Amino acid sequence: MAALILCCDAVVTVSNVTAHLAGGLGQKAAVLSPLGQGKIWYWFREGETSPWYPSVRIFREAHEGAWAPALRQCGEWFNERPPS
Repeated sequence: MAALILCCDAVVTVSNVTAHLAGGLGQKAAVLSPLGQGKIWYWFREGETSPWYPSVRIFREAHEGAWAPALRQCGEWFNERPPS
């Protein structure tokens, strides 16, 4: 799985082993974090970054069932050009 993650330009995932492995490998990754009971403590309540994984960005559900804003932001983030 690590080899597959490293072959990707970036990873989009929910909170699972893929998120942690991509973060641990330093791979650019987006984690989609839900509201309510699906939220896991180590992604915190707010903020877009993780203190454990600098290469991971967290995109949060705007309100229950509203994933479109998070997915739009995620797409914009992946299309950003790195500074030269």
